[in-house]
Amino acid sequence: MAITLTENAAKQIQRQLAKRGKGIALRIGVKKVGCTGLAHTFDIAD
Repeated sequence: MAITLTENAAKQIQRQLAKRGKGIALRIGVKKVGCTGLAHTFDIAD
């Protein structure tokens, strides 16, 4: 599965990493929630 980011999204991720002062990337995942299905998760990877 491929994930495509717009240029603006990539810039926003870079700004958030710079604002936080540490971290190397945005971690994207999927987790099971309740009985309805799945949810996306986003986290900064150190």
